Amino acid sequence: MVNKVFISILLVFIAIFLGGLYSLISHFFIIDSTIVATIFGGVLSMFGGAFGAFGAYSVAKYQMDKEKELYEEREIINARPIISCMEFKGPAKLRNIAMNKNARILATHFYDSNVTTPVFNFYEIKALGNNKGIYDCKVKVLLDNIHKEHAVIEGYLGIIENDTEVFIPLPHVQEGNVLVSSTISVELEFETEKNEKMRYHYNVDNKSEKYFLLKGEKEILIKEIKLKNSEWILPGRTKSPN
Repeated sequence: MVNKVFISILLVFIAIFLGGLYSLISHFFIIDSTIVATIFGGVLSMFGGAFGAFGAYSVAKYQMDKEKELYEEREIINARPIISCMEFKGPAKLRNIAMNKNARILATHFYDSNVTTPVFNFYEIKALGNNKGIYDCKVKVLLDNIHKEHAVIEGYLGIIENDTEVFIPLPHVQEGNVLVSSTISVELEFETEKNEKMRYHYNVDNKSEKYFLLKGEKEILIKEIKLKNSEWILPGRTKSPN
């Protein structure tokens, strides 16, 4: 945009210079100087008015283009979600658990084989923020090797609407009377509604969350959050009996 304005201004000055040159030549060789001065003054006035109008238009258009560019950048940033990834313990079928009507459970082989287990550990995943949701979403959960063939969970989640829960059931091992799930990391790859490709990585050991932009083969870190150990009680998750 700046280059175009510069070229336009340069052309105007070239035109003025040529007009002045013509006037000078005419003064010496062709036309009476008074007539030349009058003509040249009119030409300068015309070019001055045109240049002023063009300059005002260029400035206004530049400002409008800049505001549009900033608006589009804000819209792209606003479409980037906040991922809520929280460990959740509940009944295997999540009966009597309050949730969005479109909530769903990822059915893994381990879950299907142990669905009669009274209690499961889950990761509850939600997309939050000023957006409608995330798209083309894939999940990968990496667990400790004590889970053997169930140490990696991969699934295609498709669309996750804003504030809709997706529950990832975790495999467990028996330690005394306790069912233990040992997770290393949770990853999501998805697209925003503005067609940006992103990756979310939650490192359980380091207690950190990272958000990356994916551009071709490049990963650009745009946000990192350090977490602290906390234990949560969710008093509003159990439905009241009818």
